[in-house]
Amino acid sequence: MLDWNYVGSKVCIVKPPTSQETTKAIMQDIAILTGGKVLTYDHMNFVPQMLGSCKDLVRASHNETTILGGFGSQAKIKERREELKSKINERKEDCEVKFARERLAKLSRNLAVFKVGGASKAGVDKNYKRVQNALEAAKAATEGGTVPGGGAALLHASKELDKVQVAKSDQKRGVQLLQHFLRMPVYSIVSTAGFDGIAVVGKLLEHGNFDLGYDPAKGEYVDMVKAGNVDSLKLIMTEISGLRK
Repeated sequence: MLDWNYVGSKVCIVKPPTSQETTKAIMQDIAILTGGKVLTYDHMNFVPQMLGSCKDLVRASHNETTILGGFGSQAKIKERREELKSKINERKEDCEVKFARERLAKLSRNLAVFKVGGASKAGVDKNYKRVQNALEAAKAATEGGTVPGGGAALLHASKELDKVQVAKSDQKRGVQLLQHFLRMPVYSIVSTAGFDGIAVVGKLLEHGNFDLGYDPAKGEYVDMVKAGNVDSLKLIMTEISGLRK
């Protein structure tokens, strides 16, 4: 425990990861990022010069700590990145490779701070949830990849069901229902915008371009990927899995 009046400054104590090896590696990464030194049981002699520093802020929650703009040596940070890249290429164990990639990402990427406001508490909560959903979607897209958005990926995927051979009539009906559900997103988006959903769906099904979709804002067929309209593959897979329940 620390006496706030005695210390004379704000102090935040953050619990490190439970694994000893994980803790050591992460603490060393933070030290390099901020220009600090890691204290160990073998070297406990502390001097203020061992403290690291950062440009903007240190923010800690119950499960996450964020450090922005570390003042560590760029040469040492670059050297650390190269070391992690070598580990990723050399190691075969999935858990070790995953951990090395996570550390590399934290030393390589830039962070942005979003300030969310609103006219009332309800407005703030609503806007915060929108930003949070957008961030989660971006994270899922980064991890799992993207597919053409606006329902185009589902619609074009429905054509693959034409190749499914079934013997029983109820199975055939099941395939037809699945095709119908996969084509509904495009139909709903287009129809809601005031266009002919049936005609657009039929036109898209005639084309072999998997990236082709319909932009209701422009009222024209566009390459969804080039237009920047994409969906997270994880989200699409979740939607398809939900159709089976």
